[in-house]
Amino acid sequence: MQRKFLDKARQEDVENQQKFQQILTKTNELQNFVTTLVELLLSKLPSFWKLANTYHNSTSHPDAIQRLEDINQMLTNIINVSSWLILNALVPKALPDMVLKQYGDQFAKWPVVSADIGRSNLQQSLKTTRSLISSLLENQFNLSHVQPLVELCMTVRLKLVSDFVDCGVERVALLAHRINWKQDILDRAQQTKTILPDYYENEISECLTRTRDALSTTGYPGEACLFSRERFRDTIIDLFVHLITSIKICFDRLFTRQRPQQLEKKGAEITTKKLLIAVGDIEFIIAKTLNNVGKKMHECGVKHIDQIQEKSRAKLSAFRTKMINDCIAMMSSAFQPLIASATYEYLPDDDDISDYAKEMILCSVLQQAELELYAPQLAMECLQQTVSVALDTLLTHFSRLNQDTSPLIVTQIVIDLTGLEEALSTYATLEIRVQINSYRAGLVGRFDNQRLQQCLKNMRTTMRMALQSLEQHADTRDDEANNTSNI
Repeated sequence: MQRKFLDKARQEDVENQQKFQQILTKTNELQNFVTTLVELLLSKLPSFWKLANTYHNSTSHPDAIQRLEDINQMLTNIINVSSWLILNALVPKALPDMVLKQYGDQFAKWPVVSADIGRSNLQQSLKTTRSLISSLLENQFNLSHVQPLVELCMTVRLKLVSDFVDCGVERVALLAHRINWKQDILDRAQQTKTILPDYYENEISECLTRTRDALSTTGYPGEACLFSRERFRDTIIDLFVHLITSIKICFDRLFTRQRPQQLEKKGAEITTKKLLIAVGDIEFIIAKTLNNVGKKMHECGVKHIDQIQEKSRAKLSAFRTKMINDCIAMMSSAFQPLIASATYEYLPDDDDISDYAKEMILCSVLQQAELELYAPQLAMECLQQTVSVALDTLLTHFSRLNQDTSPLIVTQIVIDLTGLEEALSTYATLEIRVQINSYRAGLVGRFDNQRLQQCLKNMRTTMRMALQSLEQHADTRDDEANNTSNI
């Protein structure tokens, strides 16, 4: 029978390869083989078992007990071989090594089918095999007789869960084509998100729904929960963690995951705006979506939900940190050419800070504006690091300048450094302040303190006027979303 259906399957495979561009009606001989084999067992085994029991009960022959044991063993062997044949058709890699070694050349090499057809075969075969087990038990077969079929169901169920998760992961990854980068502000905590977390939750819920039948044991005699077996438990937990964290693959495809030192070269593929929006989505998923997914897992019969959520949260949090670090690296790189231009070949005509220092302040303002717009919850964290990195890089740059500089240049350096420290004081950490004070202390006696104070006074006046102009502009707008007074 196996040879008959194998020949049909191969013929179908050849025809499909020849006409792959046409719409074909697949007969699916592999599934037909499983169905026919189950029907054969149902048509022969119950009547044979009934006849054997009748004979045993009506005879007093001294060898009757031994004969019944032989019949039991024969039935077990038949069911065992049948389960191997079905397993070879559905999940050939799951055949035990001992069986392959002894009977490997007798198993058919079925043609490879598509993932969709494979999942369909697994689902239908699971239903068919469960129906066979139920019918055999109704006909007074023992649990020991059907145990090979129960084990077959366990393997098929595990394979189904794995395949459904793989399908769900790919569907989540494909959400990269549906993101529009438009944000919604949800509450007064200024938590932001796009439509992506909603799409993500829908895909995860659909995937979990598809696994419900494979995870269920209610109404299926002899079957145990997949999580009850230690060798399965860790595998299934990792599968669901992989499913939940598949949103990382979606963002990886969006950003092509360039590392920080490569981000400048790949500006067209990744921007700080997109990174900040993505971080907001990840934070929303961690804070809200995971709880909804946990409820859905409970409805679908998933066990060890706390462990799955804990692992998923840890991985998503690490991914969030990685994206923030990439964003900080991009923001910090913006200061590099400005710092490199600080050669002091030309000094300002007026008592003022140098142009490069003004541009560094402006760069920080623009970065703050972007953060306040797309990820206000990250403003302090990101700016503290970028400002600290920029000032540390500037101090390193100053240390490379000619030590025999004139008092005018030394004075201008101190003016620029002090002006930057004052303008960016909100985000300058204690550590970088200590470095600035230490560097400035080493220049005491070499700069004009009176000119320093006059320049700082002029800078404060200019900044105050700029801020007042910004406030007045904001007051003319009714929409709070356009109020930029905190920038």
